[in-house]
Amino acid sequence: MAETSLFDAFARQATRTPDLTALEDGAICLSYAELLARVQSCAAGLAARGVQPGNHVAILLPRSWRLVVATLAILRCGAVVVPLDPQSPHGRLQQMIATGACGLVVTARADIAFGDTPVVRVDDLSVTGTPAPPRVAMTRDDPAFVFFTSGSTGTPKAVVVPQRAVLRLGQQGYTPLSPGRRFASLSNPAFDAINFDIWAPLLTGGVCVIIAPEDAAEFPRIAKALTDARIETLFLTVALFNAIVATMPAAFSTLKTVLIGGERISTRTVMQWYDDNPASECVIHNVYGPTECATFSLCCAIGRDNTRADAPIGRPLPGTRVHIEAATGELWIGGDAVGLGYYGQPDLTAAAFVRHEGQIHYRTGDRVTLNDDGTVHFVGRIGRQAKIRGFRVEPGEIETTLERHPAISQAYVHVHTSEDAPAQLHGYLIVSDALSYAALRDFMQHELPTYMVPHLLFRVAAFPMNANGKVDAAALAATAPDAWKPEASDTPEGPDLAALLALAATLLERQDLTGNDTFLTGGATACAHSFSSMR
Repeated sequence: MAETSLFDAFARQATRTPDLTALEDGAICLSYAELLARVQSCAAGLAARGVQPGNHVAILLPRSWRLVVATLAILRCGAVVVPLDPQSPHGRLQQMIATGACGLVVTARADIAFGDTPVVRVDDLSVTGTPAPPRVAMTRDDPAFVFFTSGSTGTPKAVVVPQRAVLRLGQQGYTPLSPGRRFASLSNPAFDAINFDIWAPLLTGGVCVIIAPEDAAEFPRIAKALTDARIETLFLTVALFNAIVATMPAAFSTLKTVLIGGERISTRTVMQWYDDNPASECVIHNVYGPTECATFSLCCAIGRDNTRADAPIGRPLPGTRVHIEAATGELWIGGDAVGLGYYGQPDLTAAAFVRHEGQIHYRTGDRVTLNDDGTVHFVGRIGRQAKIRGFRVEPGEIETTLERHPAISQAYVHVHTSEDAPAQLHGYLIVSDALSYAALRDFMQHELPTYMVPHLLFRVAAFPMNANGKVDAAALAATAPDAWKPEASDTPEGPDLAALLALAATLLERQDLTGNDTFLTGGATACAHSFSSMR
């Protein structure tokens, strides 16, 4: 791609297709020429307020046409966009504005303040008759965005995303891109997937269609909005896809391409969707990419003919390279996708962004393996691994195994830790009413080694999602009902057995034992066995 900056690439597209529709938001419909004119006007307003190349400007706007205009205008000034979520607590916003060194906040409200940082209403930025600032010569390595992602210390990490990383999303080779193609924008404004929503269409002559926040509040309204807007391509998180198709099997059937990512995909859910929509021409894609590598780094189409129990995360996008440490090891991502590090955090940057074969790679913290066909297969998060009775356990492997049961549509396994007890596995399941505890226990004992059988199981109707559409593990644990207990008819009875089960439950830190378990299938270690003998 000849362009060295996102704005230059958009401006060139606007010159090629000035009359094509670029942006739709309800009654607002802007052609490429009209959108460019609004961007130039907004950029003039930003320059009048002192915005200069390299400055960090926060955007605190809901998903809307104004968000797109402001984003392009900030880039037009040569400044860096810092997208923030208007629904975030004020204190967290204040923290991110300070961490991101933002010199200005663009918002929809006049009644909000962030200390000494100036705030301007986006509608006050349009300047009639004032020329836009001079074009700034940019390089592909110059920063374009700062996206915040959670940090283990409790302080959000500010990921600096370069121009080149986002430019990749407008290149052919991973999903159909063409003039006039209609893309839905359904992502949270502060979630880096918004880059795909905006730039995949606007760099290729497509249409960015804003799904209004009120239409995204309920699943039926989302489905109706997609149909009414004649959407062809959509990205949404795995959790949101699963939740929608569980209640509306025909959702997305009128689309051509649906990309899902952000978490481990449920192949069964995807194949069930195909079975429910035999006439649909839509193709589901599994996409993978951390914020540090600009939204998507790998992609894999999951067709109707898929026979894999676990779908791969695919092959690298154009301009992206991958390196895997060992046969099954950590995934490192290199090439144009790689970010510039964490703003103001050199130690974290040095630990996560490492040099390999002369190029900087990002260490994802994800364990993967390479399939025979060259696709990459996701194994699980290194950070989610746990030691259970001396064995290293990958929760993702347990989830995949549980989802092979025909009555389990989704599974999430959480490693529960406390200061005074060993780590335990808690399994959260979306199951059909026909599944009995006894049948599930038999399945787990047949398919999983004893140390990988969850200590507690919880039946839930749905997985709660956070603002970015991913499973909210903390909310899931806090709102889950009581643990699933064996049916009364499933276990022998008697006072002696009750006393023995109580003792075994104490020794093994398990509350799901029945008279059908042996001491070893219940999970006894040698130490526990010896201790029980002394008892």
